[in-house]
Amino acid sequence: MAKTVTEKERLPRSGSCRIRGMNVLEKPGSYALVFACRRPIRVVVGALGDVSISPGYLVYVGSALGSGGLAGRLQHHLRPVNNPRWHVDYLRPQVSLVGVWWAIGPPSLEHTWASTLAGTRGFTVPQLGLGSSDCGCGTHLFHSGRRPIGRWMRAVLAGSDSTVRVHFLRPDELSARTTR
Repeated sequence: MAKTVTEKERLPRSGSCRIRGMNVLEKPGSYALVFACRRPIRVVVGALGDVSISPGYLVYVGSALGSGGLAGRLQHHLRPVNNPRWHVDYLRPQVSLVGVWWAIGPPSLEHTWASTLAGTRGFTVPQLGLGSSDCGCGTHLFHSGRRPIGRWMRAVLAGSDSTVRVHFLRPDELSARTTR
């Protein structure tokens, strides 16, 4: 039985992230960062060691279920950091952010998205264990030669669940909506 989405949960069609004066990105949710890798790179990623990435696009899935919600976590991922906390932080200086797919939750869609991308044609796994050291997923980082934006990617992430509302923001839109 499909859940009915209330007006408060539904985003306006304009793509705005505001509902009745509240920034919905302040809520907990899941995200899929999309990066462009323009040349072959090799990066030391914490205990995983050397990771080689081919040119193309990377999708890194995660969740932000704490008090800062999506806004806090995505603000962290907007630019490279001096002291890496998550595996993706080690890659960040070598790649450029294309945008982010996001959905409000809980529940977290992080593991569902990782499983879905692992089984989706056109996505490969550049390094097992990347981003998934705290769970049973094989990885949370995926590589694709095809730019993972547009309707096809929205359909991949939403899957067959009609209650999942997946949205995309470019870096400039994300920056404007997460600035504190």
